[in-house]
Amino acid sequence: MLERVQRKAARFCLQNYTPTASVIAMLKDLGWKTLQQRRQEARLSMMYQMTHNITDFNTDNFLISHTETRTCGCHCFKFQVPKVNKDSFKFSYFPRTIKEWNELPEHIVTCSS
Repeated sequence: MLERVQRKAARFCLQNYTPTASVIAMLKDLGWKTLQQRRQEARLSMMYQMTHNITDFNTDNFLISHTETRTCGCHCFKFQVPKVNKDSFKFSYFPRTIKEWNELPEHIVTCSS
């Protein structure tokens, strides 16, 4: 439903209500990111702040360093993805974000800002 609001806003801003017009192209023309992209960036930004101790949040119970020995495609801020049995936990913050975080290249997770 939120995505629908953003799509309607894009049509309104560009005054293009034709049914064959591409809303994705409109969003791109406006320079708007999808809400899914914005949520992912917010999650990864919070993870960066937690791993670099910028926030006052105790992560000892949630972030367990990965003990992977290979160095190719690995960075020093990799964490173990928690084991999940329920979908309610599978799509919660830590399991979802740690998986995305571990896939980021090293130069992003170790940058200074």
